[in-house]
Amino acid sequence: MVNHKEKITFYQASYLYKIVNIIEIQTKKTAIEYDESLLKQRLIHINFNSISFLNYLITEIKNEISEMDSTKGQVEKLYWYLKNLNQTHVKPGYIFNPAQKGIKEFITDWIIEEIIFLEKKLLLSSPYGNNPQLLDPNFKLITCLSVPQIACFIRLLVESGIIKNKNKKELINFSAMLFQSKRQENISAESLRTKFYNIEESARQEVKNLIIQLLNQINKL
Repeated sequence: MVNHKEKITFYQASYLYKIVNIIEIQTKKTAIEYDESLLKQRLIHINFNSISFLNYLITEIKNEISEMDSTKGQVEKLYWYLKNLNQTHVKPGYIFNPAQKGIKEFITDWIIEEIIFLEKKLLLSSPYGNNPQLLDPNFKLITCLSVPQIACFIRLLVESGIIKNKNKKELINFSAMLFQSKRQENISAESLRTKFYNIEESARQEVKNLIIQLLNQINKL
């Protein structure tokens, strides 16, 4: 917490008061009224990125997915957590420890790493994964494109009928595993999904330029 030998700033005092107020409200409730999930939501809202609290949240997720029967179910549950976390509002300007990642970023990064690990595990357990000559689970298509540009290009291929897959969720998940962007070795499927359904204008223009380059290149083949 706060080093008592150091002077406490107004911001630190205000933040600590906020925490005490949240806990005080919860402790005044009866056992029936007490809602742990609400307490967690309020601490996330004020970006309470204490290592102890982060470890508590991660352990809670680990315990829940460990009880699931299948790896596929674990992946789906992690995507559910990721979606809920992305929809959780964090109060701007608030953070418990400014020296480390905010709570949403920290938990999101951990969930994405777990999803990537489990999806590779699924791949290895598939008929293709048992034959290393058929598929390397670590293989990536390395591109010079950003995530928004990759999403725009895939969307274009889908809507032009070149890609025929009907299940867009599976397509996006597979693409996130397959592609490496110019800045990210591992692309978040949730990030790719967001960009797929919300095409950025800058990405649209870059993909247009790319298509022109491809048209010029085809004459050189």
